[in-house]
Amino acid sequence: MLYMQLNNNSKAVKYFNKSVLLSPFNYTYRYNLAVLLDKMGDIKNASILYRQLIAASQQGKVIPENPHKINERLIYLSAK
Repeated sequence: MLYMQLNNNSKAVKYFNKSVLLSPFNYTYRYNLAVLLDKMGDIKNASILYRQLIAASQQGKVIPENPHKINERLIYLSAK
């Protein structure tokens, strides 16, 4: 999060990826990575993560954002 706040997005992505690999069921890490990739214009990878979050929610997992909002963002990105 610190690298993201410092606008060092490449390092932020690196460490978010590492966090997701080390803790794959921590949906906050996955969500933060998706938001960062989305902000950076990496629509393909952000969309993959957003879909994973929606799927986790459908399986009863608690995710850090309202699934409806994530789905709206995914629809918006798909229209680009």
